[in-house]
Amino acid sequence: HLRHSDQARALRHIYFAERRAKIPPDLKPEMQTPNHVAIIGGGTMGAAIAYDFLNTGAEIVILEADADGLARASANIESLIRSGLLSGRIDEITANARRSQLTLTTDYQDLGSVDLAIEAVSEDYSVKQKVLRSLEVALQSDAVIATNTSYLDVNMLAAVLADPSRLVGMHFFAPAHIMKLLEIVKGDMSSLKALVM
Repeated sequence: HLRHSDQARALRHIYFAERRAKIPPDLKPEMQTPNHVAIIGGGTMGAAIAYDFLNTGAEIVILEADADGLARASANIESLIRSGLLSGRIDEITANARRSQLTLTTDYQDLGSVDLAIEAVSEDYSVKQKVLRSLEVALQSDAVIATNTSYLDVNMLAAVLADPSRLVGMHFFAPAHIMKLLEIVKGDMSSLKALVM
């Protein structure tokens, strides 16, 4: 009875879909792992994205608008580290390493050496566009810019950039540090470099 249920069919579909959803062969040789990542917005989602990258060994900079935002971002990251300690997924040495990999700032100028910057601010075009313009000015010309939007048009966001090829959508699923799925959203102008970062 269970084998023929809708739920069983859905589980089989997911099983085979995951195996078919491989990295396209033309992209695989170009893929890079970012070593220095900026996250704009240290709320629940931004902190989880930052923690996910901390777990890869990357250096992380979280940018917030003000001191209150920095305090919240710091508390959010510390909560994730403590959760990892309590569950036994990390030990105290690893927890301290994660803390040492993290920088918190309110100054876009502190983002100048990152490989990848991901905005994780509120789902509002004007807010995101303002952040993207500020990132383009602050970052090195070869740094990739990503938006974590879940439903806004990546092309409309890219339109505010002088070089829209730098922008790609990186839709992390919540909670970002636990969920394996990351949706890469290719804009009309997204470059190969942006797609493989």
